[in-house]
Amino acid sequence: MSRNAVRTRGIHRTIHLVAGGVLGTFVYSPLRDVAWFQILTQAVVIPAVTITGFWLWRGHAVKSWLRGKSWPATVTQGTTIGA
Repeated sequence: MSRNAVRTRGIHRTIHLVAGGVLGTFVYSPLRDVAWFQILTQAVVIPAVTITGFWLWRGHAVKSWLRGKSWPATVTQGTTIGA
């Protein structure tokens, strides 16, 4: 991995962990009853966790797809194609 890719992945990981911590705070603290915290969680934190999690998981495939290459096929063990 290039230095830029490592840095970008680290930034995504940090955002994902911080947003996950805020989400945990929302679930397990009395702040869940505060209106501005609910809006912050629903409008910023949940989308941030979703996008960064997807990017950490399949970011390489998305970049390949955006460059014009085909989407990589995923076949799980025990599945039959065409049956």
